[in-house]
Amino acid sequence: MANTPITSAQSRNYNIKQFLVTSNDQKNKKDISKIITDLYYYESILNPSIKVDILYTENGKTVESEGTYKTLIEGLPLIGTEKSTIKITDPNDVEINVDMYVDSINPISQDTQKTAVSLNLVSKELIFNYKTVLNTRFDGKISDHIKKILTESNFLGTKKKLDIEETENNYNFIGNNRRPFYALMWLAKKSIPKTPKALGNSAGFFFFETSDGFKFKSIDGLYRDWE
Repeated sequence: MANTPITSAQSRNYNIKQFLVTSNDQKNKKDISKIITDLYYYESILNPSIKVDILYTENGKTVESEGTYKTLIEGLPLIGTEKSTIKITDPNDVEINVDMYVDSINPISQDTQKTAVSLNLVSKELIFNYKTVLNTRFDGKISDHIKKILTESNFLGTKKKLDIEETENNYNFIGNNRRPFYALMWLAKKSIPKTPKALGNSAGFFFFETSDGFKFKSIDGLYRDWE
């Protein structure tokens, strides 16, 4: 897991191998790795989704469109939800390959020679989370609920790798129009691992995402993995 900035010098030299942004109509693609000055990759057991923040600067000639050069925002165009294929190595030389989606676009400064823009990127599932609610009844094991919410097409519909630890306890509930990620984090607090004498002695579960996929793990299970 990481929460480490990649400096501009590292970005230009070797850390960012690819940062390919594709327009929503898929007609235009642009690798902007050469113009990124700052990149932050966030991954934490306390967050359900990974996140990438970047700052790039350009001179208005990033995208060629209809015989003229334009900025990335004008020429791609960049309006939000664009898919970005990212290949980087972190400061420990661990390679990270993820597909992220533009969540917000924030122009920072502009003059006659260059423009600075900040982009915030999130997982596709977080984009779907904004648009989806749980409106059905769930019966059975919590670990089965977790898988259902993540994979079924009427919810998050993820195709990513899942690492879901089986729970001991059942929990029945009605969605009540909760957002999927809210429900997943809420269910984690109610979960008991399938280990001897866990009832009353368990520290609970975490639900989080890494570059490898989504994980639903008991705190006891995480300790076992790290040993």
